[in-house]
Formats: sequence, C-alpha cells, structure tokens
Amino acid sequence: RRMYHTLRFGERDIDLGHPVAGAETLSNWYWRELTSPDVGAIVTTLHYRMLVNKFIAPNGQIAAAKLLDQFYKDPALPVPASEEVVARAIQLGVQEGALGLVEVREGEIDPQTLRYDEAISLLTISFDEGVHLLSRERCEEIRAQMAMEEEGVVAVGWAPPEGPPGAPPEPGDEETPEEPEEPREKRYHRVRLVVADVPVGRIADVNRGVFIPLGRATSDLTFQMEIEFDSREGISESTLENTVKETLRQIGARVIEESLE
Repeated sequence: RRMYHTLRFGERDIDLGHPVAGAETLSNWYWRELTSPDVGAIVTTLHYRMLVNKFIAPNGQIAAAKLLDQFYKDPALPVPASEEVVARAIQLGVQEGALGLVEVREGEIDPQTLRYDEAISLLTISFDEGVHLLSRERCEEIRAQMAMEEEGVVAVGWAPPEGPPGAPPEPGDEETPEEPEEPREKRYHRVRLVVADVPVGRIADVNRGVFIPLGRATSDLTFQMEIEFDSREGISESTLENTVKETLRQIGARVIEESLE
C-alpha cells in the first residue's frame, strides 16, 4: 500500500497518502477511499435533482438505459457503486413528484404506465429498452390529458330527454338498453409463490415479467432469496464483501443466514 497509493481515475490523479497501520488489502483500501466523501469518485447515493437538472430537464424526456450509460461514459460524472444507486434516486424522484417513470411502446408514450408523484417499489424500476424518464411538466401534461379524456367519456353518455315528468320520449330519443355488465376478473389480494431453478442468465426476464408487474400492484413488494453457490474456483472474500454484500446493504436487504466454506 505504501507503493501503490496513487490512482488514475478518469482524468484525475488521486493520491491516497500513507496508509494507516495494520493489514488491509489494496481492493478494500481503494474502495473505502474512493467511496469516501473526501474523494467522492464512486458514489453510493445520488440525489434525484442531479438526474433532473443534468439529463431530464434539457429535453423533458430520456431513456433510463441512456441515462445510466452516461454515468459510465462521461469521466466528469461520479461513478455509481451499482445501478441500484441510480434506481434509488429515480424512486425518490418519482415519490417526490420531481420526475416520472413511463413505458414507450412503438415510439409512443403509454400513459397508463405512468408512475408519478407516488410511492413505488425499487423493483418496478428497470433500465430495459422502452423505459423512459419524464420531467414534472410532461407528467402533469399527461395527467391533465388523461383527466380530459375521462371527462369526455362521461360527457357523451346518454342523458334523459327534456320535458315534463311522464312525457313520452320524442322519436329517436328512446333510451338505449344497457349492455349486460361483463363479469369482473378475479383478483388476488395475497400471493405467495415458491420458485426454484431460476437460471442466472434469465434474471432480466424475471425482473421484467415477474417483479415489475407485481411491483405495479403494490408498493410494499419484498422477496426472499436463497443463494447456493458451488464453484471449484471459488469467490474472493473482497468480491463477496465489497460487491455482493455491499449491494444487498444498499438496497436495504438483510442476510439472515450465512454459511461459508
């Protein structure tokens, strides 16, 4: 550590100085210093105002995947410790009404998918193709348009003909018989699914087809994972502590049982 204390991070040269006494791996030392407030090269938290001012405000709309990609392309920007850091900033921005989350299908915004000024689960936020972020102004426009369309549906409904009570209706004013109401689809208010043998390469499909639809139905969706890892090469302690467990801590998850060999 006394030899390798100067780092090149993007266009910056960062001197970590002399290490404190005691044994510590280079990876742990680098991670601790780069994520510290003094250096701030890698961030574990982001404020949604940065997303709004830097990316959303100029055009009023940006693809979520493009926004995330900019953090890894632009050396002038801080590097998120994980994509969940950006997702949490989006979550808080939606909750505070500073930005909106919507799906774009065939080039058109689907207003029914708009999430704005409401609490949402972190699992509903993805960086898949078609997911876009909107400015507050665009979200308000969509909400106003939806309200006008709903009022328009009510306005064209049938109204009783004018005239004194009991007067026969004029020709052509007969009431249209109401269509029989379709049976309502059955809804479940408590769901528990135990799933096994999920391939690690299909995690994105699970997020898109399982977690996102369930997260739209409730803002309190949580799930429990059981991870069983068996490898001849093994996994390093630093990867387990600084990547796997650190990611779990950042998203607010708890490790309730652990076995290491």
